[in-house]
Amino acid sequence: MKLVLGTFARDGIEALWGSDLPGGVRRALRRYAARENSGVAGCLDRGWLQKLGDDGVDLELSLDSETEKALERKAREYSGVTVEELAAHAVLVYLADLDRAGSEVSSTPVRS
Repeated sequence: MKLVLGTFARDGIEALWGSDLPGGVRRALRRYAARENSGVAGCLDRGWLQKLGDDGVDLELSLDSETEKALERKAREYSGVTVEELAAHAVLVYLADLDRAGSEVSSTPVRS
């Protein structure tokens, strides 16, 4: 799969996983696919799709068949959205989930 990651997504993955951009993206896509299979995948904002590849990096990526099939199913649900566009969206969903989880942890009061 060829994927174009925007600067924001690329920087977010690199902040988490260092120079292993393909590995970090695979983790993001596997998590999104697992969410999709459980029925809780995030909704896709078509306005964001136009911005996902701005000043981005091209990434050639191989995925396990389960993840690839889940992404293909989800892309079909969104008429006119390619698997590659959905994958770029999935990376942003992954980063948002991690950010939200970090915010929840950091906002939890510490008991003395």
